[in-house]
Amino acid sequence: MYLWTDESRIVLSGLLRQGLSAAEIGRQLGTSRNSVIGKVGRDKELKLIGFARNPSGTLHPRNSYQRKVRPPKPFIAQPMPEYTGTGPHVAGKPLMALGAYECRWSVTDTEQGEQHLFCGCKTEIGTHYCDYHGRLSKDTSTRRKPIDELMRVS
Repeated sequence: MYLWTDESRIVLSGLLRQGLSAAEIGRQLGTSRNSVIGKVGRDKELKLIGFARNPSGTLHPRNSYQRKVRPPKPFIAQPMPEYTGTGPHVAGKPLMALGAYECRWSVTDTEQGEQHLFCGCKTEIGTHYCDYHGRLSKDTSTRRKPIDELMRVS
């Protein structure tokens, strides 16, 4: 532990005015950087002098980390899953007409107030969609994308 005398405090204030860093001051006084920072932080007069700031505002080379920006991956359209089920995928059924084990995939884009129509194909127990729409619901490449992404096919 470094004992701060009045003489070392005067030397410290002179070194602060020269603009030296805490590590450089610590080496000259034979103490640690943290000891210098602690003394400056506790002493009102030394705190007013303070440590010199970098006048240019640039970072030290080891602190100038720049994040690497990767270009976005191009959107590649994937083919639709192959249809293997049976049923009226185009005609559709209203919701109230669907049975317990019939596909609940909406096959119409309706405006407000119009009736939605659903696939209506037979489903397995415990699922809400037929084989085709079940695979379609899990396939993230065929989900609706904004038009600008769809136009960027490369």
